[in-house]
Amino acid sequence: MNLFSEDGPNCLASGGTYCYYLTQVNLFSRSNHFIQTVRRNLMLRHHPNFYINLIGLLLVALVAGSFAQITITSNEYPITFGEEVNIVEVTAQTGAGIPVNVGNTGGPQNWVFTETLYPGGEPFYHKVIDPAGTPFSNSFPGANHAWYAFEVDTTTGDTSEIYLYYNRATSSLFWLGNGAQGMGFSSVSVNTPPEVLFPFPATVGSSWSNNFSSTNDIGGGVIFFDTTSNQLTIDAWGDITAPLGTFPCLRIREDAEEISETYFGGVLFSSDTIRFIAYSWVTENIGLLANVESRKGETNPNFTAADNVNFRTNSPTAIGDKKSPLTSKFSLAQNYPNPFNPETTIRFAIAKSGFTTLSVYNVTGQEVARLVQGNLSAGTHQVQFNGRNLSSGIYYYRLQSGALVQTRKMLITK
Repeated sequence: MNLFSEDGPNCLASGGTYCYYLTQVNLFSRSNHFIQTVRRNLMLRHHPNFYINLIGLLLVALVAGSFAQITITSNEYPITFGEEVNIVEVTAQTGAGIPVNVGNTGGPQNWVFTETLYPGGEPFYHKVIDPAGTPFSNSFPGANHAWYAFEVDTTTGDTSEIYLYYNRATSSLFWLGNGAQGMGFSSVSVNTPPEVLFPFPATVGSSWSNNFSSTNDIGGGVIFFDTTSNQLTIDAWGDITAPLGTFPCLRIREDAEEISETYFGGVLFSSDTIRFIAYSWVTENIGLLANVESRKGETNPNFTAADNVNFRTNSPTAIGDKKSPLTSKFSLAQNYPNPFNPETTIRFAIAKSGFTTLSVYNVTGQEVARLVQGNLSAGTHQVQFNGRNLSSGIYYYRLQSGALVQTRKMLITK
């Protein structure tokens, strides 16, 4: 079977991402990119594919009254250490995407993001912390606040800590990069130059752009190099209803292109380019309330189908008791170890019993191994894969059960 003849290309186009979020942070459009990174390879490749995902979470409020338009300055963006930000992320489970209504430019308008309208999402919990004393603070000397998340993979039970570093300056709010540790690795990715998440002062009509890169050397000769270009505009205003309540808001539009390259031993093994449109809704004293990311390759700003929908929700318990699930229900975990030679373990979970396949493909889409083929019971499973007969390089492993498909990337080093 050729991987590229079915729905595999969609997964491969995003760098081997699996359906779920992280994560592919991006948690809100691209700053959650990191979380999308965790989803994508659990190796901090700066995507998601989530998330202005966490980006917007950092954006403070923008409106002083219903249907009002305001200007926000640096002093109006608060940094409150210990504040919790809890997000529900809904990820498309089919190629049709999630039905959405993003509205139009201008205003006033009304938007609704609730668990009733968008059911089946995954919770993600974050806390605003002082970057001093965090594991990666030396890599981000300009950071004046950070976001912390403690993640658990419900398929494997593995855990990791994620840190995203920011700087609120007089001119702009900057995203400096991120770091993660756990699951047998430690990794840091620095944005060069830092990404402007929000310029000060800002109001309806404000626009800005970014062109930055990040390099992540995970050892073993494997290096991830990512380049992001985006154009952002505050283009609409109105009211938004979310689990936290109804608030006046501003809408931020992002048009993004992300190029992800993987090098092994100094040789380029793969290069993936994705383009998408994202919208974020922000309000004063809270920040980001919702984010929607289009399907990959979307060019229509009034799109009606999305890959991800994220929105703020209430906090039922203390952050110390919370662990954000990296996977649940139907899921495919990152193989471990990765890179590997010659053997690695692949864990996965299926929500209900049924015919299931797990196959391995090379970069041309040719199937080189079939690890699972048959009826499996609902729950968590794992298989061993031995690549002793394969050459060094990047391979993809693809899980399919019913209509659900997930694909991930792994690397054999010899």
